[in-house]
Amino acid sequence: MARRPPQVLALGGGAVLSATVQERLASGPMTVVLVVAEPETLARRIAASPILRPSLTELPPIAEVEAVSRARMPVYERLARLVVDTTRTELVACCESVLARLGHSGR
Repeated sequence: MARRPPQVLALGGGAVLSATVQERLASGPMTVVLVVAEPETLARRIAASPILRPSLTELPPIAEVEAVSRARMPVYERLARLVVDTTRTELVACCESVLARLGHSGR
């Protein structure tokens, strides 16, 4: 059987709340990487995004990030084999760090 090249599957935040998704992530051959950042950083990135994200809680942005993170983090942490904090990391450096920790070259 031909081996597939490494791939990235980025799930929307709420997808991981599905029991079926959790089961597949926990039992599959993939490595789940949890990408985290401080609430202020996440709120700033969300506000700067050209994609309009509807409020999930009607709370102010930082309070919403904190509330949603608090509710979902136990699931994320249980499934993740690798955690990467991107609070002070640029995108390319973050990707290179993940690849290196997984034993892949980025080239």
